[in-house]
Amino acid sequence: LTTLTVDITPVATSSKVLVLVTVSMRTYEETMSSTGNTGSGLRIERDGSAIFATGVDMAQGCYKTLGDATETGAGPYLSGSRELMFLDSPSSTSAVTYNVAGRQHNTSATTNYQYDSSASSITVMEILA
Repeated sequence: LTTLTVDITPVATSSKVLVLVTVSMRTYEETMSSTGNTGSGLRIERDGSAIFATGVDMAQGCYKTLGDATETGAGPYLSGSRELMFLDSPSSTSAVTYNVAGRQHNTSATTNYQYDSSASSITVMEILA
């Protein structure tokens, strides 16, 4: 997801920045366990630090999950598009970099982003206070 990065320079420290993200992704795991730990997640970062994710706890790295499969067997695919929206308060008039980070919840899984030639995007808009 290194291509999902955008910079913005707020004009006032009181400005807010609306961050909109859409990511197309697919996760595949050869063999399922019954632990329900298959899936992948996304989060929004500002200047390299996580600022937003929902759906999982901090122990999983604060990522919004694509899904978890709990059935056992071989080869489930979890695919789809995930949208994230966050209103940030960077309190800065210096350039701020927003990016999207992703990971799979199990090391034996493989995740493909921009799956099936689908576009992913990150858009930021400054909202003056």
